[in-house]
Amino acid sequence: MGKIQSIIKDVAGNSKDLTASAENLTTISVEMNSSSDHTSSVATNVASSSEDMKENIASVAGVLDETSNNIN
Repeated sequence: MGKIQSIIKDVAGNSKDLTASAENLTTISVEMNSSSDHTSSVATNVASSSEDMKENIASVAGVLDETSNNIN
């Protein structure tokens, strides 16, 4: 009977360790989700800014082309 009690105590101890590890993984998962949301937001802002920059460069190119035509 003593052997079975020892095994049950080991299983209980291992269950507590497993529970603590699962809680830690949950915390890490929540942090990773928050970080990925932030990264997504930053990427969206970069894409929008890149589009704005493209439009500005195209506008400058048009003005330079028009200026060049006026000079000639």
